[in-house]
Amino acid sequence: MKKKNYLKWYQYNLKRVILEIYGFKKELIKPIDRYIINKLNDVYCNNIPVSLLLTTPQICNGNCELFSMLLIQGLGKSNYQLVYATINDLALNPNYKEGNYTHCFIELKDINNKEWVYDTSTGLKYDKELYYLIENPVAYKILTKDTIKVNELYNLIINDKIDLGYSIEEIMNLNSKSKELNKR
Repeated sequence: MKKKNYLKWYQYNLKRVILEIYGFKKELIKPIDRYIINKLNDVYCNNIPVSLLLTTPQICNGNCELFSMLLIQGLGKSNYQLVYATINDLALNPNYKEGNYTHCFIELKDINNKEWVYDTSTGLKYDKELYYLIENPVAYKILTKDTIKVNELYNLIINDKIDLGYSIEEIMNLNSKSKELNKR
């Protein structure tokens, strides 16, 4: 790998950290809403509450499409869409192989018409404008609230036909380890 790529990766991460600090201070980045997580206490995937799955970052990161579709089940009548995008900045990571890096996230307008991005890979919601500054996503596919309902993967999810490959015990263990690390 050329030094130039390491420098670009460093610059990208520096920009990201500065924007994230700004976002947290100005409340433009927040945890996914507690009321949404609470709605998902009674929604299950492989006999595991979706609320528990969404608060276990080791599982969500890298499974953004699946977990975005799980999160949708807690959004009710909100005005949202599912966005598939290429995140070109991830290709700068020297630990990743070359190629296109795709991502999936939810865009939602709240009751005040403020636009947010819900990213299950981080467990956070972002002001849409700030999120686009941080990630530089290039959307290549958008599913509206109505088209999501006829999506094959979504229907497998709501009918609990997806095998996550984790037991409830493994999820609880990962979740408790994550909370221990956050206390340090």
